[in-house]
Amino acid sequence: MYDPVANIWTTMATRLSVPRAQHGATMLADGSGVLLVGGAIRGGGVNAEVFAVNDSNSVSGQR
Repeated sequence: MYDPVANIWTTMATRLSVPRAQHGATMLADGSGVLLVGGAIRGGGVNAEVFAVNDSNSVSGQR
């Protein structure tokens, strides 16, 4: 996770449930997670995932 204020990268304890590239990502308004949508994923299809920033949980699903 990149912190633009501190200008540092931090390795997260958890990984995304689906490896992806060329996706869209945005921080949730309350700062609790990152919404990742689309991109190139293995096996094709459309997928969205909310990656929880402050704990080890994430939620994903097919569209």
